[in-house]
Amino acid sequence: MGILPGCPDLVVISNGRCGFIELKRPGWSRAKARSGKYTAHELRQAEAQRFLKLAGCWVETCESLGEFLGALRRHKVPLKEKATETPVITALREALTQAELDADAAGSYTHAVREIGRLVQAGETLPPLHAHLFSPRRRGRS
Repeated sequence: MGILPGCPDLVVISNGRCGFIELKRPGWSRAKARSGKYTAHELRQAEAQRFLKLAGCWVETCESLGEFLGALRRHKVPLKEKATETPVITALREALTQAELDADAAGSYTHAVREIGRLVQAGETLPPLHAHLFSPRRRGRS
């Protein structure tokens, strides 16, 4: 989703400096180090990052929120560390099932829906935000 093929996903401008962050799925760097195989797009990304660094920009590749925040801190980008969570966000976060967290890590919404369906069939209690998806009225009373 970069600006142009090879450009990093995010541009950060702060304190008179420009930086770029490339977002990758968790485990990407380990998998690439193990296989040593890169796609043509990934090679273009490496070349673009090299040019950005030569221009004096900082460039980071992040695979998690922790890495992302760490990169911003390393480059002294001011953060709202004490930001409070809204009640809606708190309710959504607390309603996530382990299946959804696993599926989110794998990028699979379908997996989460199947797991929630399995929980319903087993008669287990769902978090309040998901119970409406599996009500008899919604399922046609089947």
